[in-house]
Amino acid sequence: MRDQGAPREPYFKKSHACAVAVGSVQRMRSRHDKSDTGLNRYLREIGQIRDLHLWQIDVADTGWDRVSDVLSLDEWETADRFRTHKLRLYYRRCRSALRVLLSRYSPQNAADIQFHYGEFGKPDMADRKLHFNLSHSENLGLVAISLHPVGIDLEFVNPLRIDMGLVNILCHPVEKTSFLRLPPNERYALFYQLWTKKEAYRKALGVGLQRSLCALRLEDLSPTVSQVYDEHPANDSSFFVYNIPSVFGYAASVCLPHSGARISLFKIEPRKLMNPWSKASLFTCLILLSGLFALTSGLSSQ
Repeated sequence: MRDQGAPREPYFKKSHACAVAVGSVQRMRSRHDKSDTGLNRYLREIGQIRDLHLWQIDVADTGWDRVSDVLSLDEWETADRFRTHKLRLYYRRCRSALRVLLSRYSPQNAADIQFHYGEFGKPDMADRKLHFNLSHSENLGLVAISLHPVGIDLEFVNPLRIDMGLVNILCHPVEKTSFLRLPPNERYALFYQLWTKKEAYRKALGVGLQRSLCALRLEDLSPTVSQVYDEHPANDSSFFVYNIPSVFGYAASVCLPHSGARISLFKIEPRKLMNPWSKASLFTCLILLSGLFALTSGLSSQ
């Protein structure tokens, strides 16, 4: 069912060089003890019904490996099932970042968060009060956090020749006509827009591969927002997909059950997750110094 009234443009707010977002995370006393100031701030910011927070993750940053102690046993086991070392490593880093981010919005510590999985594998928080979705491609990851069901898809853009077989799988007949009218060198941009938008929609529903992409038709309401029309008989909701400005060389889209979303973009860096002068760090330093003092005293007395 189409949204009534004129669609509103999404409001994109980017943090000041991401200092706002990273600064709040930096105030953590440790990787598991949160600053109440930071927690309350994020809850206040996402308290509006149309708010969406997007977090950018550099998956190639080795600093995430020092945060992997927040992962659960089943996440470690899932990582081990990936075919290559790079895929295993990137999965662990993405899930570590996801847990740290969700702990900013939750009273739970990152390692204590429990996930429930839907019929087709989409994770949700146990209390279902907060919705999230994660996507990563190559060295970039994006986490979307909202008060409503949300799906996000990120793809590294490969501007090589597009396989027409994939076009048939992806495009609704109406979209395929528009696609074939474009010059060959302009088709890849539309291809990735359609791909990420439809994947974001499927992820918002949590249906995985069960929903055919070519049965979905996108109608542009503005240069940045499209409404999804789903021919599947089980569809009974209106969803909207948004183009997300991302790093050069990538295409990204996010899907929500309303138009006119206020979208805030942030970046999180693992090196700023722990304050080196926190109480926990100072306590560790004192233990090490007292041990060193005892060792030195023992040697000097011999």
